[in-house]
Amino acid sequence: MIVNVRAIGILKKYMSKEESQFEIEKVTSLRDLKRIIGIPQNLPIGFIVNGLAVEQDYKFKDKDSITFVMLVGGG
Repeated sequence: MIVNVRAIGILKKYMSKEESQFEIEKVTSLRDLKRIIGIPQNLPIGFIVNGLAVEQDYKFKDKDSITFVMLVGGG
């Protein structure tokens, strides 16, 4: 299966291009993809798949469009 992955903000530095395609041979979670790309596990990351916010245990489907976004807080 093929998924499209995009990183926003400082997360771009972990990818060779702002948007890339990954061929996934077996069902994989966003947590696994984050590790494969090299994004540190302790960074607070939000995941958007096909326009909807999802948890990092979401299992890919063919042709999913995945966006990694850095979560920020403050007040």
